[in-house]
Amino acid sequence: MNMIKRDSENHRLWTIATLLVVLIGGALVAVATINEVAAQSEPVTGNFELGDGVNPTVPGTADLLGNSLQAGPDWNDLFDANRQPLDVYDKTGGLASNGVPDFLDAFGPLRNRRDAAFLLDDISAGSGIDQTVYLSPGAIGAGSVDAAYDLGNAYAYTMFNEAMDYVLYTGLERLAPGVGRIEMEFNQELFAIGAAGVIQGSRTEGDLLVGAEYTGAALTAIHLSKWTLVNQETSEFQWVPVESLPINPNDPAEQCNAGGTICALCNSASVDGGAWQNYGSDGGPIQDLGPDSFMELGINLSSELGVHTYQNFYKKRFVSMQVTTFDTAVTPAAQDYSLGSFIRAARLAGN
Repeated sequence: MNMIKRDSENHRLWTIATLLVVLIGGALVAVATINEVAAQSEPVTGNFELGDGVNPTVPGTADLLGNSLQAGPDWNDLFDANRQPLDVYDKTGGLASNGVPDFLDAFGPLRNRRDAAFLLDDISAGSGIDQTVYLSPGAIGAGSVDAAYDLGNAYAYTMFNEAMDYVLYTGLERLAPGVGRIEMEFNQELFAIGAAGVIQGSRTEGDLLVGAEYTGAALTAIHLSKWTLVNQETSEFQWVPVESLPINPNDPAEQCNAGGTICALCNSASVDGGAWQNYGSDGGPIQDLGPDSFMELGINLSSELGVHTYQNFYKKRFVSMQVTTFDTAVTPAAQDYSLGSFIRAARLAGN
């Protein structure tokens, strides 16, 4: 079944159903209640399995495997061993493959406004050749990179919660822990690698930059910035800071801001790397991810950025995901790079 066509049909049916509800007497109160909740925004917890959710005082709470004690999917519930969208359930929730990714068929309502991305970085670990190492600002090519700045897999999942807030979950692996900074950029337009390895693409109002700071190999802060028009006369855009979340490196549990709209955690003990292939500090295959090599977070975008809503989803949703590592111990310098796209948004964008 053509997924885009099916999404369009679902959107049309959902719209008709919504109009019928509004026309029914008494339903106007329910609609007003939904709008009020959406305006308040909801935390990121309860829709995706950030951490193990069982005992947050145990080190290594960041993990990739699904847990029946938690609501929502985990990374291993979204992607298979080939890093493709998992297709185990049909649209009724039964155990039957139907050609539609489970991130659409399972895990609750509002299916036509979900998406997912999986990024695979070719591995060097300082001893081989990586094709996406920074050679100069904005240009990548073949080279080697230290394991502490070497990206492995990265992934993302976007969805709307019951309050109609647009929520982003993302995670990434690197080959070894280390100091420095990792930047995850989420764009509403397609990015690509062009001739001579030049990174090509245009940023849009409301794009998101997530900076993860590492000190002594431990995650110590998360910074959010929004691509924003700062000068109307010159049409100048810049990354404008939105919020920062300090992370206590001595607390391996999930840590959130006061409103629960940003939550992050890192694995302080080894965890199962999921169904797909993972890589260790020597570039060889491993099953378990070592301490401080896996990080995941959730962000309520409707609350934090204020430009992503249920109503404008098809105009403002993310299409591309870029990840860059930086060595900040001596001289700030970009090291490794990975680029990928959200599955459904990229198809509609012509990818």
